[in-house]
Amino acid sequence: MHLSQFELTYVPQKSVKGQALVDFLADHLPMENVMVQEEKPWTMFFDRSSRRESTGTRTVIYSLSGVVTKMTIAFSTQCTNNKAELEALVIGLRNLKDMGVTRVKVLGDCNG
Repeated sequence: MHLSQFELTYVPQKSVKGQALVDFLADHLPMENVMVQEEKPWTMFFDRSSRRESTGTRTVIYSLSGVVTKMTIAFSTQCTNNKAELEALVIGLRNLKDMGVTRVKVLGDCNG
């Protein structure tokens, strides 16, 4: 009630653009405390795998040291291509998480 004597207008704050945030941080953070860690990502390919008698998934993971891990899973029932590919993606990402991998480049369509 004390403010009723004033004419107040609410103006929402505009969104901060990404570059403005980067510029602000660059101007206000001491650079000696900033560590840039450039780590190459692992690579994971995924795809559905279909045979005459069943449908499944195929995932191929390439580690940084060049070790190749291939996984195939067959479904007991037929499913759509999208569902099979989604299952391949989820299974591959779960395996990478279990291995402690934090950076991965994910590509559809297995090559290997």
